[in-house]
Amino acid sequence: MAACVSASPVAMVLPSGQVLRGNSAATASGSFSVRNDKVSCSGSFSRSVSGYNVSFGRHTSVFTACSNGQNATSAEPLWEAGQAKLRFTDGSEGMMLIGDAAKEAQELPPQLKAR
Repeated sequence: MAACVSASPVAMVLPSGQVLRGNSAATASGSFSVRNDKVSCSGSFSRSVSGYNVSFGRHTSVFTACSNGQNATSAEPLWEAGQAKLRFTDGSEGMMLIGDAAKEAQELPPQLKAR
């Protein structure tokens, strides 16, 4: 008997404001891949349970590696609303969205690098 798995939309807003879109086979934790016509990223995520992320510890809910050489980890837990701020290796910030939040992701103005 096979398990029922439904795809969940995923979006990543890059520091440039570009939105990458894709899917994940899970909404609680799992792997994902997102892309646009210039960049692709893939990684893993896990939602917090009562404030503690069971897979990665308290502070890291998302890890992703991108085709442009950048890596990112979450700067905060993946919220119940399905979004988390990402910090990229160059210090810039983006956003990870999953589920309904990903469906509504819009292109944003470029963000400044964190100091």
